[in-house]
Amino acid sequence: MQASSAMVWAIGFFVAGICAASLFPFSQSIFFYLCVLLTVVLCVSVFNKNIRIVAIFFVFMLFGFLRAQSGSINIPYVEYAVTPLENIRDAFVGNVVRALPEPHASYISGILVGAKSGIPYDLKEAFRSTGTSHILALSGYNVTIIARTLERIIPSMWFSGSFIFLFVIATGAASSLVRAAIMGGIVLLAKSEKREYSAPHALAVAVLIMLVFDPGLLLGDIGFQLSVAATLGLVYFERPIGARLQFMPKVFGFRDALISTLAAEVATLPLVLWYFGFFSPFAPIVNMLVLPTIPAVMFVGFLVGVFGFASPMLATMIAWPVYLLSTYQITLIKFFASISIF
Repeated sequence: MQASSAMVWAIGFFVAGICAASLFPFSQSIFFYLCVLLTVVLCVSVFNKNIRIVAIFFVFMLFGFLRAQSGSINIPYVEYAVTPLENIRDAFVGNVVRALPEPHASYISGILVGAKSGIPYDLKEAFRSTGTSHILALSGYNVTIIARTLERIIPSMWFSGSFIFLFVIATGAASSLVRAAIMGGIVLLAKSEKREYSAPHALAVAVLIMLVFDPGLLLGDIGFQLSVAATLGLVYFERPIGARLQFMPKVFGFRDALISTLAAEVATLPLVLWYFGFFSPFAPIVNMLVLPTIPAVMFVGFLVGVFGFASPMLATMIAWPVYLLSTYQITLIKFFASISIF
């Protein structure tokens, strides 16, 4: 068995251990007998390589049992950076609010730093009913845009990695954002070491790290489940779906947006139906028309927030392109949300 495949299998057994401990009663006596069984397997594995591999997998499963029983682990010293970073985030949001009218200001603040409390309920419902709520929720898509922008401005692994780390802390460290940040860090590390990047293995490592620190994410965090499922969809479904949509023109990135949306929708559909009992038939169309304009809105919106510290008047002038693009996005989403087919 190759090392990479063995790693994925080991992480799978670790996840299985968390599931077993979370779903079924677990006592110290059961764990004792499992440890005895593991000891026997380890002794026998000296004479057989295949049994040795099984023993290693079994160790990971027991580790999952233990982590599910122990609860989450707090990262030390991070709390000291939270308040200063949140103050900077709030000041940044204030600059955006002064430069743009509502609901545009809250919408831009939401997609930039996750401050979406000011978005009206009817607009949130419009995003939900059109399958575009992921735009408001900071996720891997936002981290990807940030990482690519930083790479163009300052091509430094340490600068990009540090900025993303601070960004995750400042915006509340949502599970989908943490997952994307870990995978982004692996991308940066692979580039610096001139090694091949494997998205499935990076996702497996990200899941392992997150579940080691907080096993409750596996069954208790819908955002984590949807984020992992959507990433799996992009990894395994994007290419075959793209092969069937070659006839579409690539103009303005519409085809790429549609392919990504369909891949993520296929993978997350079971979870969406399970948790919400609803899916949007308009999601592929709306995402295809909206997603290509999101990077421009995020980039110029970021400039609005930054320049607002120096000159509110200059920030207001820069905000005009953001206002026009966000008006296009909001109007389009509201239009499709108003169509009732059920």
